[in-house]
Amino acid sequence: MDEQKIDFKYDVSDEVWNVYKKVYTKEKWDFWGKVDLYHPKCAKKRRYAYIDTTINDYIEFNEHRTFSMSGETDFNFHENANGQAQYNIYLKYLIRDFKDKELLKYTHVLNRCKNNHHSIQNCSLMPSKGNLQGVKGSIGKDRLDTFVYILSLYYSKEKNRNCT
Repeated sequence: MDEQKIDFKYDVSDEVWNVYKKVYTKEKWDFWGKVDLYHPKCAKKRRYAYIDTTINDYIEFNEHRTFSMSGETDFNFHENANGQAQYNIYLKYLIRDFKDKELLKYTHVLNRCKNNHHSIQNCSLMPSKGNLQGVKGSIGKDRLDTFVYILSLYYSKEKNRNCT
């Protein structure tokens, strides 16, 4: 498939993919040395960076021994009715909880978040197997901070269970 002719989704666009290559490096964490960001596979409007499965230091593989990473928009304010609905929910919370200058301040922050929906700062790599993107999207209005918080609760509980 010719990469040049694909209209990629923003979180895997040329602009963002080039940033991934600079951010996700072996120098920052050995794991990223196993992820091939320089020869991604393309399917539909997505890019997938495959992981070298010949070394099994990090991951338990299925019988197909495939594992890949792809881009993810961290905080989603989609450019559709659902995204507008999410925005309206947050705005309702702000109106409920703040008044006057504080309300203006936080409404301004909310608008900045919405306007930066498609920005480099709002994208990251996430495993494409196992439906983590779907899980993130189904809890907490598709927000990375909520997803990480839920994961931390799960692993804290698991750690405590294993220690007793």
